[in-house]
Amino acid sequence: MTHHDLPATFLTERFTNADGDEDMVIGGLLHDAAEDHGGEARLHDIGKRYGTAVEGYVRACSDYLGDDPSPKPPWRPRKEASLARLLNESVATVTVSMADKVHNARSIITDLHNGLWVFDKFKAAPEDTIWYYTSCLEIAQAKSVSPALVTPLERAVQGMSDEVAAWPERESASAAPLSRARQGKV
Repeated sequence: MTHHDLPATFLTERFTNADGDEDMVIGGLLHDAAEDHGGEARLHDIGKRYGTAVEGYVRACSDYLGDDPSPKPPWRPRKEASLARLLNESVATVTVSMADKVHNARSIITDLHNGLWVFDKFKAAPEDTIWYYTSCLEIAQAKSVSPALVTPLERAVQGMSDEVAAWPERESASAAPLSRARQGKV
């Protein structure tokens, strides 16, 4: 479990139906487990331990299920395929995925607001990252995910766009980070 898993789990729990769905919450907790630690073998283990519903949520949240997370395929095709799969998923599955996206987007905004150029650690330029989160938002809206989750995602996407737009002003002290990221060299 990472520092990221618990906030995503909290968001999943908060935005499930009023009476909650334990499988969605467990899926939110384990959403990165297969992608980051063991691929299909880990996913199979999750299915045996927690059931096929949880396994399905984790699969839908994973854009790569290889044995080793380091040789992932290129970022853009991976994200495009992930988005295409989400279009065919249930509202519950998209809700689990969007809880993760809200947490990720808010973390990016916080880091940018605090003067950290987070895109150095990403495999995509800022504009591509914003495209991805905007696409996630559009899927959430199309699937009629609860406004209680869509609204924070809308705000996060807008906040990310605003923070990235503000960086040229902040960059005067050091032009390298934004220039490298905009060229996709990170």
